Amino acid sequence: MIIKNFIVVFAVLVSCLFAATFAEAQASGELNVLSSNLARPAISELIPPFEKINKVKIKVQYANNPIIKRQIESGTKFDVVIIEPQMLTELSRAGFADKNSIAALAKAGMALVSKEGTPVVDIGTVESFKKVLLSANSIAYTADGHSGSVFLDTLEKIGITDQMKPKLVPVVGRLSTVDVAEGRAQFTAFPGVGLGSGVRIACMFPDEVQTYIGISAAAGSHTAEPALVRSFIEYLRSDSSMTVFKSLGYRPLATAQSIVPTEKEPMHRLKFENEFVRLFEVLVPVGESTKYHVHLYDGVSVRVSNAEIIDETISGEKTPVDIKYGIAIFGARPSALTHRVVNNGKRHGHERLRGDRY
Repeated sequence: MIIKNFIVVFAVLVSCLFAATFAEAQASGELNVLSSNLARPAISELIPPFEKINKVKIKVQYANNPIIKRQIESGTKFDVVIIEPQMLTELSRAGFADKNSIAALAKAGMALVSKEGTPVVDIGTVESFKKVLLSANSIAYTADGHSGSVFLDTLEKIGITDQMKPKLVPVVGRLSTVDVAEGRAQFTAFPGVGLGSGVRIACMFPDEVQTYIGISAAAGSHTAEPALVRSFIEYLRSDSSMTVFKSLGYRPLATAQSIVPTEKEPMHRLKFENEFVRLFEVLVPVGESTKYHVHLYDGVSVRVSNAEIIDETISGEKTPVDIKYGIAIFGARPSALTHRVVNNGKRHGHERLRGDRY
């Protein structure tokens, strides 16, 4: 009887010690997260509840997308990275991030931002948008950030790069919204979320030239906390987290489930294939769009109709393309291209593609 009691007491004691040790191990868990400034408003709100529930500490370092990418490529250690999707694809291909853990989170469109108290700018067309830009005294942009690159690309698309050069104020090492709030620039081109104090959205970019900058998350390939990382990423993509993103002005980002290989995209009809090349015939009817699909290799496209289409990447960047009959275009792909084609013109978009396989 004494022996039985001893065994029971010993078993209970061992269980208590195990539970205490497990709780202590949980409490000492720590994640190092590298996050884009674009994601900061949502991530800073989402982390405290996760820390409290899981009794862990999350250390976050925020920076602009290109800076985070360079840091990782230079050897910075991390458990989770939250960054622009195309950059994340490149990091995963280089072995820095686990491609199987990638989670699409959200996206934000570009806005023209002015000082708080200034009137909203009314722009309904690309032409009126151009007039606002050309009449501005100065426009700041984040020169070391992805949004800055997007803005410069937009100026190029609408054909006013040269006229705008004297008005541009490149900003490095801080958010360009600070320069507007402090009166060093009249406007800034910036994602329309998490603007901070002293500024307001003057207008969003017109739909025809709007670019949505995406936010995706992934585990580091060499994380020492795989289970905790997996829980954190699942938490970020949960319905409750998506509600937080939405409340802050973000939009849903196309998920991995909606992306298909090129050969499985319904409007890409495979006509020929061998060990070297694949030949597709692509027909996009008026008013329709392809699914998001992935191009991995260099290719040549031959246009067999005239059409006006929009090339939209997974991050939301839209490029109007005027297809001309008989034109052949070579597409070099230093990294994977995930996009879809939208036919908003009056003629069916028709082309033939040859993609090098190896």
